[in-house]
Amino acid sequence: YSQNNIEKNPLSQISEHFDKTDFSSITKDISVSIEVTQKDVCKYQNQYLQYGEKVYPTISDKKREKAILDLIKKIINCEPLPFKEDGQTFLNKEGKLPAMPKGYYQEYTLIIPKDADNQFYIGDTLYNAYPSYGERGPERIVIGGGKTIYYTPTHYDTFVEIKLINIKSDSN
Repeated sequence: YSQNNIEKNPLSQISEHFDKTDFSSITKDISVSIEVTQKDVCKYQNQYLQYGEKVYPTISDKKREKAILDLIKKIINCEPLPFKEDGQTFLNKEGKLPAMPKGYYQEYTLIIPKDADNQFYIGDTLYNAYPSYGERGPERIVIGGGKTIYYTPTHYDTFVEIKLINIKSDSN
């Protein structure tokens, strides 16, 4: 290189180089291949779940009901959930749910708003909210076979099978 070339602006040197380069031999065809890996597959058993606007049996605490509906929606949409335990196999060690093969049940953390009711009804049964001793809190949703939804407001002491329902509005 001559002293003259070294003192030039580096960008102008690159521009001059590209001006002299023949790019006509570069192939213009671009092929794209996508490989689906295990990371791309949803880990939640959600194949039979349906969106809903309300929970049945009725939950008197509307904040709790909204938390359940929001969590199920995230599971259906395969959205990331905040805890590594979400979506893990629930072993049903307590035997409170119907006996099924290992892997049939998956559990999810149900985060309840701090201002939710401490006492609430599910159907006709009164429940007292358990205290939260950890970040995940005591309440869980357990899904069996990607279709049956159980709610445990009592950290696995009791389970209530719930269904999500849609409200049909009558337009006359």
